Amino acid sequence: MQRIYRINEKTRRVVCLSKVKLKRLSAISLIVLSFFLLSYFSAELILVWLSLPPFSPETEGKYAAFRLRVMSFVLWILPLCISLFLVGCLIFPQISARFSVEIRIFSLLVTVVGFVGSVILICLATVNHVSFLLAFIGASSLWITAILALFAFKRLNVKETH
Repeated sequence: MQRIYRINEKTRRVVCLSKVKLKRLSAISLIVLSFFLLSYFSAELILVWLSLPPFSPETEGKYAAFRLRVMSFVLWILPLCISLFLVGCLIFPQISARFSVEIRIFSLLVTVVGFVGSVILICLATVNHVSFLLAFIGASSLWITAILALFAFKRLNVKETH
């Protein structure tokens, strides 16, 4: 077993961290980071929505900017948070052993939504005469999240955890 050493600042002693502890620590930090990012950007989106003035021709630009912010949340922020959560579950699957069935169902839904959303975005881009490569890169957040969800679905085995 490979060990990683660090120095404790209070006692000036060398502390050994095992690989398992590092995996657990990194998985917990990724899962906490994903929930923090999701809550922060959701609160920001809600605050922007609450601060919108009544709709009129003068405020139409603010509503267009809000719709763009919603699109960026759905297409980039949400897949990023889901990907961080799934990477945390993939690094140390024992951390999510209690909720393995729920995470498997969630990852299956994310896989289907990610691949279907990618296909829809790529088809809409090709219909509107956008380069296929550009559309493929634009939908990358969805298909990368779908691939991670597929790996999480395969890795979290219900028999091992119960």
